Amino acid sequence: ADGGDVLSWLADATQRFPESADVWHRRMSALVAGNYDGLNSGIASSSRIDNLFTSQALLQAPASRKLWDLWFNWTELWFSRKDVSADKVQARYMSAFARVTQQRTLQALSADPDSLAQVQALVAHLQTRYIDWAWKLPASHQPLSAFGELAHAQFRPDDDDSDMEDSEQCAESATGNIEALRQAYRNVSRHAFPTPGFYRRCIELETDAKHLAMLHEMACRVDEAESEPWLAYLRFLAESKQLSQASDVFWRATQTIPDAEQPAFEAAYKNMFQ
Repeated sequence: ADGGDVLSWLADATQRFPESADVWHRRMSALVAGNYDGLNSGIASSSRIDNLFTSQALLQAPASRKLWDLWFNWTELWFSRKDVSADKVQARYMSAFARVTQQRTLQALSADPDSLAQVQALVAHLQTRYIDWAWKLPASHQPLSAFGELAHAQFRPDDDDSDMEDSEQCAESATGNIEALRQAYRNVSRHAFPTPGFYRRCIELETDAKHLAMLHEMACRVDEAESEPWLAYLRFLAESKQLSQASDVFWRATQTIPDAEQPAFEAAYKNMFQ
C-alpha cells in the first residue's frame, strides 16, 4: 500500500477506536513523518496536523506520554527551524500541564489503582521536558517571557515573530542557558503544579547558591511529609557550611515528617556530619 492508503487506513482506525493511544500515535507519526520530509502539500498541512493533535489525538488520549512527546518533538522541530517562536513553545507546554491534570485524563486512567501516580509522572515528565528545552536554548536567544505574556501565543508556523531575533541578553553557564532555565522554572512554580521530579531537575541544573536554596525550599513544600526533599536540602546546606540554617530546616522537617519515619530521618541527618 502507498502512503495515501496507509494514512486513509489509519484515519479510519482512529474513527473506529477513538480512544486508542496506540492508533492515534501511529496516525500522527505517519503525518508528522510526511511533514518532516516537506511533503505537507500531499500529506497534510502543518496547521492540519496541529489541529489533529490538539482537538482530537490529545483530547481522546490525554494520558499517552508517547503522544505528548510526539507533539512536543514536532513543535520543537518547528522552533529549531525558526518557524515558531519561543513564546508559542512555552504556551504549549503550560497548556499541556493544565490539560494533563484535567478530569478527562483522570477518567482515562480510572481503571488503574495507580492512576494518580501515573498522572503525576506524566506531568513531571512534561515539566522536565520544558526545563530541558529552556536550558538548551542558545545564549544569544532573546530572554523567555513570563507566563502572563504567553496568553495570546498560538502555534502558527511561518509567523514573523520578533522574539526569534538574536539577542545578547541571555546569560549562559558552562553547559546551558541559565537565565532561560530560571524563567522557565519561575513560570512553572507560579502558574502550574510543580512536581518533585520537576524540582529535582531544576536543582541538577541550577548553579547559584541562592537560587538553589530557593528551589530546595519549594521542593520541600510540594509534600512536606516526604523526607527525601528535606534530606536533599539538608545535604546542600551541610555541603555549603550553612550549619545554622541546616539546624532550622531540620527542626521544621521534624514537624512535618510522620513519626514512624523520624528515626531514619534523624539518622540520615546525623550521618551528614560524621
